Amino acid sequence: MNVLFLAYYFPPDSSSGSFRPFFFANRLAKSGVGVHVLTAKVEDFLPEKPLDSALSDKLNPSVEVTRCSVWRPREAVISLRNQLTVVRRVKLLLLALLLQAVGIPMVCYFEAL
Repeated sequence: MNVLFLAYYFPPDSSSGSFRPFFFANRLAKSGVGVHVLTAKVEDFLPEKPLDSALSDKLNPSVEVTRCSVWRPREAVISLRNQLTVVRRVKLLLLALLLQAVGIPMVCYFEAL
């Protein structure tokens, strides 16, 4: 029998979320099950997560680990929001300058900025 683990957190990431798939994969491999783990590349780990390479050394040699790039939607949305905020501010500034050019006062346009 073969098992595929999809685990975002897996050693050398030593956060609490990596221990269950690590120990479960080791236990299954020890009992003769073919184990393959699909997880994130080390360079794609979040920067504040602790790394422990000694934990990876304890992994059963029969466990196959494949690391792939990950896409974090939260970071992409935050980046897009920040870019749109800059674009919005530029548009408001251009609108205020246009209104000023035609003689309409721009008293309240920059309060939102």
